[in-house]
Amino acid sequence: MPITLTSNEKRTGCAYLAISLFLLPGLISLLPLNAAGQNLVYYLLNFTAVVGIFRKFLRMNLLVALDRVFPVIWYGILGYLGYQTLGELLNILIYTLSPGFVNFNDVTVALMIRENPALALCVILLVPVAEETLYRGLLFRGLYGKNAVFAYLASMVFFAAIHVAGYIGTLSPLHLLLSFLQYLPAGYCLCFAYRHSGTILCPILIHMAINAMAVYAFVR
Repeated sequence: MPITLTSNEKRTGCAYLAISLFLLPGLISLLPLNAAGQNLVYYLLNFTAVVGIFRKFLRMNLLVALDRVFPVIWYGILGYLGYQTLGELLNILIYTLSPGFVNFNDVTVALMIRENPALALCVILLVPVAEETLYRGLLFRGLYGKNAVFAYLASMVFFAAIHVAGYIGTLSPLHLLLSFLQYLPAGYCLCFAYRHSGTILCPILIHMAINAMAVYAFVR
């Protein structure tokens, strides 16, 4: 089983998770920057805070990854291919129900990257480290010892929800639901890779690959 968090990392991490979701975005929105600039600041601050809070956890996970190179590669490949397969199957259902469906979060990110190319590096390199540490390392790992099924569901649901919550009130309930569903395969496969590889580095690398392919699709 993956490395556990210290009590201090759990307490500080939970407090920061709440801050990053409910306080930090509002404070950054006060900055005299456009949406792309504000998101760049958010990504940089979020990454810095997460690495600072979980530096021991991340260092220990890196050491485990260096000692378990083959499992990291193997479960990284399985996790990525699983995400692609489950995602494609789910998209068949989604586009059958709503042929004109568009994931507005993807569109928003694509527009911001075109406006500020520096965001591409943040999305590929910084976001996976912060999100995997919080939603897999803190949430999934923290709950797994209590109930494995609930840990999977909580991490998947939370991860999907943060990508669509900002569109509540602007999109129809059906559109929100379909957008939400699109993130569930990634959430499951990232948890799976983390659980079986024994290190958070594995889902971080998968997440980087997923985001890199998405950015490539955005800018080509």
